[in-house]
Amino acid sequence: MRIEEIIVRCHKCGTKNRLKPHTSDLVPICGNCKTSIISENIETTKDLDGTTTVITIPSAKEKKPYRILWAIGLILFIVAMVGYMKNEVSINVSQDVIAPKPKVTDGTASEKAKATQKMIALFVAGVKKMREAAEYTILSEQEKESLYEDVLEQYKTDIASDGDGFFELIGYQIQEDFQFPKSPGVSESEDNDSCPFSITTSGDSDLYEAKLIDTSTDEEIFFHFVGGGKFEGRVPPGNYDFSYGFGKKWYGGIFKFGDEDNFFKGETILSFRREGRTLKGHEIVLVKLPGGNFETHKISKKEFLNHKKGRK
Repeated sequence: MRIEEIIVRCHKCGTKNRLKPHTSDLVPICGNCKTSIISENIETTKDLDGTTTVITIPSAKEKKPYRILWAIGLILFIVAMVGYMKNEVSINVSQDVIAPKPKVTDGTASEKAKATQKMIALFVAGVKKMREAAEYTILSEQEKESLYEDVLEQYKTDIASDGDGFFELIGYQIQEDFQFPKSPGVSESEDNDSCPFSITTSGDSDLYEAKLIDTSTDEEIFFHFVGGGKFEGRVPPGNYDFSYGFGKKWYGGIFKFGDEDNFFKGETILSFRREGRTLKGHEIVLVKLPGGNFETHKISKKEFLNHKKGRK
């Protein structure tokens, strides 16, 4: 009588396990480390009479780095919280999000404050461990920014619904991941087909991000520089909307300057053009001057990010 068998290599310890047909309600385990062997993860199977086939279950290293990182960040955070708040935290599981939420209790204000401080400490530690994961180092800046957006949402869910204090807690870690992308100045070999553009700021050391949006193509041109002087760049001929923001610290392309809400938009369209053999540009002075002819108005960070979508 023929007995169909396969040999499955344990994904945890590498031990080969001989498996015989079993019912769906039984879960095979590794004979060495006792880890469950999940049959649906088996890549291929063969039914060869009188022979056995080695089947390898994919390890975590073969999965996409972003998914691994997402799991590491959330799982470490959750495991740590469950370890000290077994009776005070309920875990809500959905398809995409695993979020720990404190139960509403009748404890004293002091007890609640202590619980909150523990949650904050664990949150900071969780972010630190996430950044130390090997998979994190291979992510692009865009992937890191997307990940930090998820981290912020986790913070709002578990600690402060308005996000207050987020940058105070882990801002220094975010800064380490996103260096301020200072734009190069104009060189002698600059393209002669582009128009001159300069921005002068007051005597401070704030970080500036200026943005020009082509009104016909919606193409964005960014300039990043340190305040306290005159920055010079070049711009292709065209008509542009102008906006800018500034702050003391830089937290990447999504978070910009963190909690600092210093964003402004120009009232008029800037025209860069060629007149004969002359290229006409603009010089903007971001200092209030008597008789100044370039008006701006304050906008929110969200409006700055979505400037071209909400153009008037």
